[in-house]
Amino acid sequence: MAAGGWTNLLLVAAWLLATIVPHWDDDRDNAINLAPVLTAMLIMCWAMLSTSRLTGLTLQARQLQLPNAGRQALGLGLAMLLLSVVLPAVLLTAAGSPGFALNLLVPAVGLLLGVFWTSMPPWMMWPFFALGAVPAQFEAPLLREWERLGSTPALSLSLLVVGLLLANAGCWRLMLRNPGTRPWSTPLALITLRNDQGLWGKPPQIPESTFFAIDTPVSHDLAQHPDKALAIALGPGFGQSTVKSVLAAQLPIIAVAVLWLLLNRSEIAATALFFTPLLVVVAAFPPIMRLHTLLRLPQVGLHEPALLPGLPRRPAPTLAGLLTRQMLLRALPTLAIMATTAILLGADHHYLLLLLWCCTASLMWLHAAILFALQSRLGRAALVTLMVLLPIAMVISAMPLKTPSSLLPLWSCALLAGALASAMARRRLEKRPHPWLQN
Repeated sequence: MAAGGWTNLLLVAAWLLATIVPHWDDDRDNAINLAPVLTAMLIMCWAMLSTSRLTGLTLQARQLQLPNAGRQALGLGLAMLLLSVVLPAVLLTAAGSPGFALNLLVPAVGLLLGVFWTSMPPWMMWPFFALGAVPAQFEAPLLREWERLGSTPALSLSLLVVGLLLANAGCWRLMLRNPGTRPWSTPLALITLRNDQGLWGKPPQIPESTFFAIDTPVSHDLAQHPDKALAIALGPGFGQSTVKSVLAAQLPIIAVAVLWLLLNRSEIAATALFFTPLLVVVAAFPPIMRLHTLLRLPQVGLHEPALLPGLPRRPAPTLAGLLTRQMLLRALPTLAIMATTAILLGADHHYLLLLLWCCTASLMWLHAAILFALQSRLGRAALVTLMVLLPIAMVISAMPLKTPSSLLPLWSCALLAGALASAMARRRLEKRPHPWLQN
């Protein structure tokens, strides 16, 4: 539970979905209904965010030949299976989702996919992209063979679980033999472990130019522009925006859009429209995650900007403006890319309006929540809650199903409420001498 931290809320949300969704999911035509799929998606996100430290510590204990390392690893694995597979399956079955075996296998696939994401070398993403663009003439025989091997969903999912177990075992064996020293060959589990100063003395020199931490270029006219000095003091996620930083932030989005267009089929289009709003909001996360990190770990420099000379005389409005600008510089290009992709995939104007409204409302609420988080612990709890609930609300709104006519007015009300909350948070922040000094 300590390794998961705030991401354990995703696990709690999966339990809630497993209890609630089967009551209003009337789609019984598919072999696997909606409830276990949504639950598995949350479990996969939880595993991607929380199991990297557990995997790294287990491998470290194995390399050091610590006593009872195998027994402890087995206990951790059983606890993960119980909380993320067995308990959701029981809740799904009790809530009316048919088939206990399917309710057990689908979350297991989500858990193993999340663990595989933290265990595989990052360069393996490119072969997966290439496999995803397999031409249709090769894909149809593969699908027929898959249907022949697994004539029932339970058998097909069982084969998938076995394959994921073997893939994870291969990645763990590779990490034991070759820990990796470069970013493209070092799995997330080892990067997380090496960033723990308690085990390694000091963190390694891993490049900071990642999707969530674009590097911070330094300008030469800081005396005339104190807002730029504040951005540099806050660190990655707030630095001067350049063509390189914008392209670095949008390259993963462009790669996903190109992959969807290469797989231009009706079921791929439905899945793409399902995740489009989530990608737009995730693109605006870097400055939010940076401020959240400064709040959780003040020793990395949260208090220092208040002591530096040459910063803005009104730091609260400057900080709010910097946050708005950085979020928009990342979200607007992503929104344009995703809207263009949705049009090419056949989305109508109702979907585009919903995309615009729900993304804008979500950004407003996240902007307000991080400003409130700078002022109180309650604001930090609200931020974490929003980071869990907003993606769920956006994904449910963008489902390839018939949406209620009241959905767009609801998001419009959420947009107005988010704008009001953001203005209130900024006004309250202006009353503090320095927004990053905590009580």
